[in-house]
Amino acid sequence: MDAPLARFVSSIVTAYLVAIVVWPLLRRRFELNLVGTALAIVGISACPALILPANVAARGFARLL
Repeated sequence: MDAPLARFVSSIVTAYLVAIVVWPLLRRRFELNLVGTALAIVGISACPALILPANVAARGFARLL
């Protein structure tokens, strides 16, 4: 597997594992319903998914210079 793809997959898996642990805490602390919790989990998992392509694009642009 390509290194950026492997990092992308591992970041998504890590985000979901963190979300599984954090979900009960979020639900109790903020009294989120299922929809609110799902949005929080998607937000947590989207962060690494958005950062990695930007990092790869920046490296590619730096190589062009």
